[in-house]
Amino acid sequence: MDSAASAAAGSAALLGSTTFARSAGAESAGADGAGAECFHCGVPIEAGARHAVDIGGRARPMCCAGCQAVAAAIVAAGLESYYQHRTARPNTAREALPELVRELAVYDHPDVQRTFVRAEGESVREAWLLLEGITCAACMWLNEHRLAALPGVVSVEANYATHRLRVRWDPSRARLSGILRAVRELGYAAHPFDPLRQQQILEA
Repeated sequence: MDSAASAAAGSAALLGSTTFARSAGAESAGADGAGAECFHCGVPIEAGARHAVDIGGRARPMCCAGCQAVAAAIVAAGLESYYQHRTARPNTAREALPELVRELAVYDHPDVQRTFVRAEGESVREAWLLLEGITCAACMWLNEHRLAALPGVVSVEANYATHRLRVRWDPSRARLSGILRAVRELGYAAHPFDPLRQQQILEA
């Protein structure tokens, strides 16, 4: 599932108008949302929930503000065909936690980057990352194409079998914390590659 960053611009429109099957989301919600499943993560929606996102020309119910924010970010990035490609749901609903986003700034520190970021001259940095929360190949596609569209990102290569992501970026135009934040905004987590963590994730 490897591709260069130049493929990102046209990939989101590859399938044109997205058609959704009943298994992909909630189709039988009551007036208050009760009886539906969250279109993003699949958990039952409590009565009275009012979260929704327009996907494929229809208002799709969401279980919480976190899933609503993630789904809205996917649509805003032009990557809503992810919902057609996916073969599994995210493991849990993911809330957007600002404190976690702020913690990502530590990865911009030179002493931290020294352990896993490689410099290619003055203009390019490279890092191998491990993605957490991946449930199907569409998850990798989503992350790969979202990161490839970020200003300053030179290239992105993703491997679904290993959950590894190779990212190259121009440090004068992008920060590693911003790359990690983009992953977080999609509802996943990215870590510096570590074989032990990889084994734990793949065996989970």
